[in-house]
Amino acid sequence: VLSLLGKTDNAISVYQKAIELDNKNGNYFYLLAKELKKAGNYEDAKEKIIAAISISSLVEYRKLLAELYFITRKFKDAEDECRKVFEVAKDFDLETLCILIPALYHQSRYGDVIDTCEKYPQKIETGKTTNDTVFCIARAYSKLSKFEEAIRWYKQLLEKEERTDAWYYLGCALSHKEKFDEALTAFHKVVGNGSHYDVLASLQCGHVFFRTGKIKEAEESYQRAYSIEP
Repeated sequence: VLSLLGKTDNAISVYQKAIELDNKNGNYFYLLAKELKKAGNYEDAKEKIIAAISISSLVEYRKLLAELYFITRKFKDAEDECRKVFEVAKDFDLETLCILIPALYHQSRYGDVIDTCEKYPQKIETGKTTNDTVFCIARAYSKLSKFEEAIRWYKQLLEKEERTDAWYYLGCALSHKEKFDEALTAFHKVVGNGSHYDVLASLQCGHVFFRTGKIKEAEESYQRAYSIEP
């Protein structure tokens, strides 16, 4: 109840007291770990959820530990916990998959990202897959030069959320496939927005114009990029 009311500090105190009274109840450790996570105290949260798992290795406990490992950038540990969830879970768990795929991506294991994605294509594409997971899938395809697949995933992401990084990398993938008009359209979604990708998109526009023989437009794009970041 306290957690639902937003009183995280009070909830933490209540669960700590409950553990003092009964330290064999894994659920108390789990609930405390969730509150510590809300408070941004990730290391203590990991300690408590590991204690919960030592009492009872429930799927929900392992899912929380996987999430905490991911938040603290322990990507291999996050991956390992996700795989343990899949070993014991009776049903397909999309939430866990949405931790596993980014964890693999951040280990630069792009082939494993794609293999995992292609193992559950319908589940991923029709389920409530997180936007960051979709982005990681698209980037993995790009990293392995599978640009048609990357384009499909970038477009799927952009239907759900306007993202500067997705527009930029979509433009790059389209350029690799020599779909230059579409690439320019994507890059122009980024040019002038003042983001980190602004200068990169201007450079890419220059490359596209140069490749298509539009030298004047190429020079203008390169000059714009230089004016942003000399």
